[in-house]
Amino acid sequence: MKCHLAGLTGPYEGQYMMKHHGTGTGKFTTWEGGHRVPALAYWPSHIVPGSVTSALTSTLDILPTFATLAGATLPSDRGFDGLDLTSLLLQDSQQRSNDTTKGHETLFHPDQFGQLSAMRLGKYKIHFRLTQAPPCVPDDKRDMDDILEEWAFVLGDGDETKGWLDVPLVFDLEADPHEAHPLSVSRKDANTLRDLWQHKMDDIRNDFHSTPDYSQRDDPTGWPCCDVESPACFCPWQRTMI
Repeated sequence: MKCHLAGLTGPYEGQYMMKHHGTGTGKFTTWEGGHRVPALAYWPSHIVPGSVTSALTSTLDILPTFATLAGATLPSDRGFDGLDLTSLLLQDSQQRSNDTTKGHETLFHPDQFGQLSAMRLGKYKIHFRLTQAPPCVPDDKRDMDDILEEWAFVLGDGDETKGWLDVPLVFDLEADPHEAHPLSVSRKDANTLRDLWQHKMDDIRNDFHSTPDYSQRDDPTGWPCCDVESPACFCPWQRTMI
């Protein structure tokens, strides 16, 4: 992690978390500043220059979209969380506004433990438990790797089973991109949201899945890149954030 490459969060500050808990809401968190980014697509003679969409999309959509563009067929014996965005990409703004391809209606955001701590539902953002980020420049100047190892990215002392909210926090991102003012949520609405969450969890459990093995993290063949001259790379022996 290199804080100076994480970028500014703009209006997506997660102000509720900062106000009530005093912790960061950038990378490592499920607040909008932790995962929300713009997407750019460039394909001369295919994508109309200057066209814009507010559709909710994800990197999950890259595989099914590229498969369609390449004329490939995805396996039918498993589910894919991504959507085929071909029609969304290749239409002009007027066609896109009249099309039913609006991207995802829901997206789920995992926390440090891989649990789905937050969900996007249309213009609404729902937090089932609260996540937080460590400071980029620790007050005590300790080694950042040590900070990350002991930091609880989820409220509840870093316990995977703790920190779940009795009533989830719901924000209207169109009116409140800062995630500062949660909406009033009835018990009935809270149960409906939890049902959506449970349905997704059941879908994940019943599909193909794999478990990453981080025991081999010192194997150089698994490093994305290791170049001390590159600001985008990180080598295992670099023990401080730069």
